[in-house]
Amino acid sequence: MLSSAGHPKPFGLKYLGIGNEERISPEFIERFKYMYERITKAHPEIVIVGTAGPGSHPGNPDYERSWQLADELQMPIMDEHYYEPRDYFLKSRQYDNYPRNRKTKVYLGEYAAKDKKLIDALAEGLYLLHVERNADVVCMTSYAPLFARKNATNWNPDLIYFDNERPFLTCSYYVQQLFGQSSGQYYYGDCVTIHNGTSLQGQTVVLNTKERQLYVKICNAGPDAKQVSLNLSRFKSMKKSATRTVISGSPNDENNYEHQPIKPVTDKMEAKKKDKRSIVRIETNAGVMRVALFDDTPLHRDNFLKLAESKFYDGLLFHRVIKDFMIQAGDPTSRNAGKDVKLGEGNNGYVIY
Repeated sequence: MLSSAGHPKPFGLKYLGIGNEERISPEFIERFKYMYERITKAHPEIVIVGTAGPGSHPGNPDYERSWQLADELQMPIMDEHYYEPRDYFLKSRQYDNYPRNRKTKVYLGEYAAKDKKLIDALAEGLYLLHVERNADVVCMTSYAPLFARKNATNWNPDLIYFDNERPFLTCSYYVQQLFGQSSGQYYYGDCVTIHNGTSLQGQTVVLNTKERQLYVKICNAGPDAKQVSLNLSRFKSMKKSATRTVISGSPNDENNYEHQPIKPVTDKMEAKKKDKRSIVRIETNAGVMRVALFDDTPLHRDNFLKLAESKFYDGLLFHRVIKDFMIQAGDPTSRNAGKDVKLGEGNNGYVIY
């Protein structure tokens, strides 16, 4: 076929997919085996990619039958497809539970949240962080569909929309761009601490040894800002300067032909030495304070941390407040105390000198 079209030389085909979202029926299995065995015998250099059927989730009959076939044939790669509401990508972590001793790897060949708002893109980003964490299971991913022409769109959402004069790039496009430009060979899961984090935040650190680049990726799909600490001390030759790229906005923001509020913002930042002081977060009904404990008085520092960890201070009042000068707290008798109760003389039963 290639020769008759004017291309007699082979072009180095690496991957060949057999099937695309078929029902995994007995007839399909018979025909798949026929093609698989003959192609691998004639061209062992070509990697065969199977199909897990539509809705590639555990419990789906086609999914289960396709993976049985993959295990039987020791297939190199299985192509999984699914399009889901954003909540799936916010909450599900499908690949955390995949077998680690299986020969067949996953190509997440088609996936997307079913809308194109910023919160959908963040949900996809959060999901991709979990995919990176499971890179021993998932070898490749690709968002779909890719292009949609104005007034001739058969599926929503798509990654890039265009008319005869201009394109517009969706929020998901920019998330895909960030991940596509920050791949690597090594994953580290213990370099980033998200304080008071929930399942709506995620992180990965990826090292690309070929490009000598370190990528720190943090996603917050929740409603509140989070404090993050980085410990990159294991990377001895790391430069102090870094490029920071941020995608942010309101959850329901989305781009269109006339208005594109969401796009990456890039700036430069300098790495600082780790602050070795203990930092304590104090939450009050008037706001949040962060307090640094110095090491000059280690006994008092350690005692304060011990009491804080034991929740001794939870619910206590600031019983003495002098405007523009000081506030005082720590009296255990102030917890649930009334207005006329004298405070300031309670203690925890011991003294530190």
